[in-house]
Amino acid sequence: MTGAETKSQAKTDIRAKRLHLFATPLAACILPQSDQLKAPLKAAVLAAHRAANAPRGPQDPNNEAAGQSWQGAFADIDPADKGLAALVEAARTLVEAMSAAPNQTWGLSWRGEILAPGQGSEVFSLAPALWCAHYLIDAGGGDGGALELQDPRGAAPVMYAPGLTFAAEGAESLGVSQSIGLKEGALAVFPAWMLQSSRLHQGQSERLSITLRFQPSITE
Repeated sequence: MTGAETKSQAKTDIRAKRLHLFATPLAACILPQSDQLKAPLKAAVLAAHRAANAPRGPQDPNNEAAGQSWQGAFADIDPADKGLAALVEAARTLVEAMSAAPNQTWGLSWRGEILAPGQGSEVFSLAPALWCAHYLIDAGGGDGGALELQDPRGAAPVMYAPGLTFAAEGAESLGVSQSIGLKEGALAVFPAWMLQSSRLHQGQSERLSITLRFQPSITE
């Protein structure tokens, strides 16, 4: 047997198990009760905006506040708010299904978001919370504006060798962001440490959404 044949035979005999590490779970669905939730959740966001005394106005070129987006501060969940309570329970169902520890006690908070036409949100994360839930209340007459999640593996693959990627499912997005198209009534749950943003809103009126934070309560 020649040296070349020996080398070829050695390659043929190699057996390796391929592992796909660092999986990132995400769940998304349209809530069946979304029609009933729209009015109370919209009212909750607008009430939070008024309480914050933040600038906002109609699409009026003579109004300097026209088209200003707003992102509220996180606040505790009011159990008397039935709309928020129903949204929390729906999000909790997905969170529990994707969490390794059953019956976890969660510290919960929420904030409202208003996205004006032609605007998007900057990139942010919600660490040290474990899970983030994003719910689209009102698409504002457009497609809702895509939720963008940044690749946690970083941008180095795109910067150094854009034509190279892994031979694995999902590797085509290596180093770039992934867009999740959301419709009205859509709820998306994903790890809170992921960098996220919203693409430019192409609708004719304001896009309203709610973000929930799930912070694990850890006791010694």
